[in-house]
This record gives sequence, C-alpha cells and structure tokens, in this order.
Amino acid sequence: MTRSACDNRESRNFRVLSWPGESSLDHTAIAARILARGGFTPDDLRCGPHAPFDGPSSRAIAARSVKPQKIHNNCSGKHAGFLLLAADMGVAKEDYLDPETASQSLIRRTVVEMAGLSPADITVGLDGCGAPTFRIPLENLAAAFANLTNPEGLSPVREEACRT
Repeated sequence: MTRSACDNRESRNFRVLSWPGESSLDHTAIAARILARGGFTPDDLRCGPHAPFDGPSSRAIAARSVKPQKIHNNCSGKHAGFLLLAADMGVAKEDYLDPETASQSLIRRTVVEMAGLSPADITVGLDGCGAPTFRIPLENLAAAFANLTNPEGLSPVREEACRT
C-alpha cells in the first residue's frame, strides 16, 4: 500500500494516509489522487461526508454552494490507503473496513508487532469514521511510536518500512 500510495515517498501523501487532519482542500486533492491511483473514486469511500474542519476550505466549499462529500471527511486519506491495501490483497472494495479481511488483519498484526503485544492483548472497536481501531495500553502505544523512530529489532519488513 505505501509504495503505490506514496510514490517517491512524498511526505504530504504519507501525512494524508496516516493522520486524520483538518480535511483541507489540499488534503482532499491528495486523497482523490491516491484513490485514482488504485482505480477508485470518492464514492468508494465508506466514511461519511462532513464539511472540512479547515476553516478556509469549509468556507470555499460553502461559497460554491457545494454539499460536503465523503472526500471532505478528515479520514478520507486513511480510507483511501485502506482501499489500496485491500485491493493489493484481493479484498473486495465493499469489504475494506471489515476487521476480518486480510488487509485489516495485516494492519492489526502490524499494530500488535509495533506495540510489542500479542493479538489477544488488543480489542477492536470502530472509529467515528467507521474504521477498525484498537484499544491498547498507553505504554504500548508509546512503544509503537518509539519503534517508528528506532525500529531495530522489528521484523525486516517493518524495520525497512520505518526507515523509509
């Protein structure tokens, strides 16, 4: 997913994939480009529509009398990344948020490894945008973030991903 969604490791693309921002017009344009790379459209997103949290972007949409769309959701970039990963793993686009699919299982295994936990140590819930989210102890969440900057000792694929 990262390679197809973040050609040349563009930090703006990575930011949109990994952080639910204020859904500025820049955010939505990047999310739309990521979707297009996978042959998807904003209609494929399963997050709900809302006006951008970014004031100037919200006012610009209102001034054009445009109704907020799913692409304006602050989590649209994360959902675009989920769609690309699901497609790469053969998961139907309608199922990209299903916690039991191969793509969401990979995400869960990644969080487990990064946080130094076992699968039984986390519980899965739903974020406000409909995405699976994980309840983990705070100290393990801190460890996961520390591993992003110092991935030594992680599996080779995780270590490489953290270093690029």
